[in-house]
Amino acid sequence: MEVVTRTRPSEESQSEQDVASFRLQTTLALQHLWRIGKAMDVAWWVGALAFVVAGKDDIKDKASIAALAWRKIHVPYKDGRPIEGSTPTDDTGFDVWNERCMEGRSTLATGHKNKVLPDISCLSVVPDEGAGSLNGHSVVPPFFTIEVAQLPRSSQIEWQGLGVSRAAVNFFEPIQEHGNSITACSMVSNEKIFGFIGIGLSSMEDQVYNQIDAAISRLLQRCRIPPTADGHRTIYTSHEIDINRLRAQVIPCRSVWDIQGEELSAAIVVEYEREVAG
Repeated sequence: MEVVTRTRPSEESQSEQDVASFRLQTTLALQHLWRIGKAMDVAWWVGALAFVVAGKDDIKDKASIAALAWRKIHVPYKDGRPIEGSTPTDDTGFDVWNERCMEGRSTLATGHKNKVLPDISCLSVVPDEGAGSLNGHSVVPPFFTIEVAQLPRSSQIEWQGLGVSRAAVNFFEPIQEHGNSITACSMVSNEKIFGFIGIGLSSMEDQVYNQIDAAISRLLQRCRIPPTADGHRTIYTSHEIDINRLRAQVIPCRSVWDIQGEELSAAIVVEYEREVAG
């Protein structure tokens, strides 16, 4: 009698399947964010967060996959013009998210499909000294991966983007100081400032406080905002943070990762309104 045995897939093949599945979910979720952005007339993402469910063995890989997706979708330009067919933002008439999740049913008005996102024409770059322009160079909005315990509907990844609608945007050239990354944008129309700060990895709690204070001070200086200005600060961190000491909203999480796929102590999103002289 012949005995038929069922073999289990190797750990390596299972790992490859898991990575492929996460890449697909990353693409679908990011495309869904783009659909929402177009429906809301977003021209430029000031920054974004990807909330990811992972284990200690695969969080770095997942953070790197999400970061790569964010970078690639913002680098389809040459000489200031989109490269045809280089990004899901090009309107080819085929929508993976719509086909998979809505069975091909249209969920957007026709006018939304032809909108450009990101619209690089609304952007100008402010280097460390003086004003500048893109001059054909690509600009990628700041991005962080936030590891969480779980997400709704058993999702592995959810994107959250902060977008501006058809407004002129000043993009302050990113700064790297003492292991911290500091990026900011200002709205030309109302002088609203949005900042994204990555705090370099540290195991010492007091050092994390010092890094946060120094990075926020540097951002305020960079954007010419008084140190006493009252703004909103949201800190994502796995460290135990005293909210009274930092005057901020603290969101506990398992870990934080930057756009290069490197672990951080914290990610900070700030919003200020710069006073305009009357």
